[in-house]
Amino acid sequence: MSWYNNDEGFAQNNKSNYVRRFWMPNDSDRLITFIDTPVIDLNGIQIQTPFKYNEYQLQLNGHWRNWFTQPFNNEEDVLSEMGYRPSKVAALTVVDHSEWTDKKGITHKDELVLYVVKRSAAIWKQITKLLAREGSLAGKTYRIHRMGDKSPGAGVMLEKHDQNFPLDSSVHVPYNYLEQLQPKTKSELERIFNPEPDPFQQSNTQQGQDPNWGKPNEQNQSWGNSQNQSWGNSQNRVYGTTSTDSIPF
Repeated sequence: MSWYNNDEGFAQNNKSNYVRRFWMPNDSDRLITFIDTPVIDLNGIQIQTPFKYNEYQLQLNGHWRNWFTQPFNNEEDVLSEMGYRPSKVAALTVVDHSEWTDKKGITHKDELVLYVVKRSAAIWKQITKLLAREGSLAGKTYRIHRMGDKSPGAGVMLEKHDQNFPLDSSVHVPYNYLEQLQPKTKSELERIFNPEPDPFQQSNTQQGQDPNWGKPNEQNQSWGNSQNQSWGNSQNRVYGTTSTDSIPF
């Protein structure tokens, strides 16, 4: 059984790796181009897209940009034990054609971003209908709209653009979801949410009194860090096509 593309299973129970998530402000629209084909190869493993999994989003350090993939094994699900509830989501890779400038003055445009949408959202229903009708969205450009301050940052509606953005197969490659979205281990989560006190008492503050105690640090905030280097080889099947697929490693 696996932690992705497996609704039945869930019912039963970085900077180097950092990727930017798609987000758009209220009452705006943007052009995006989809990258994923219906089946992609991730290091020899055939995976069906959109890539479906369960995810926690937590407010930490004053913002909501903290995402944690739910592990399949209940014994590893620290956040569930803490009372948090995950959402069913799906991930795709898209080219974001909007232009923006970062704090260093560098202008960005036509860059790959991770597009994650809740599977309860209206736009997810539109995506699934488009996939059922067209078979694939790869290489197709859409205008995405967000309307209303309560609407999701991933947008609420897609509108086909009159031209498709040309893709470069050497550059426009889907993210390796198995690495970027791999669940953190129980010990990693426990270090983030319940760090051990300083055994050498190098600080005058004590555990529970420090206002920053229990908050993830810069290194641990990245949910995309891959820790497992023993992931196995493909067995000539496509994972995610059924809800009972098992991880091939």
